[in-house]
Amino acid sequence: MVVEEHSFGGTPTGRVTVVFTLADEGRLKPLDEVQLLVPGQDRNQDRGHWMDLVVSIDMTNIEGGKRMTRVHILKELAQRAEIRVNTHTMGGKQDPLTQLHHAIPLAKYSKNVPAAAVAAR
Repeated sequence: MVVEEHSFGGTPTGRVTVVFTLADEGRLKPLDEVQLLVPGQDRNQDRGHWMDLVVSIDMTNIEGGKRMTRVHILKELAQRAEIRVNTHTMGGKQDPLTQLHHAIPLAKYSKNVPAAAVAAR
């Protein structure tokens, strides 16, 4: 994954582009969905987070059997965001009653992100 910050004339725009490449679905094959999630900053009454954004992302097939996508988002949201890979399969065994989630925080892949944002994950 690559998170690139944008600038215009040397001035930061406050936006980033996330390029996510999935080389192989591995033990999670077949995937149900790939999502972009942005948890809210405030906790709800159950001490969890409401979601500010939940979007299914379309993956494009590229060379070598890989799949990839690009997302353009505000840097503020990217610091809290994660890519989530969802499936009902683990190690070739499908369980229709259990959905598995693999979360990948964007802050780990972003340059110039405050250390507090990465540590909070």
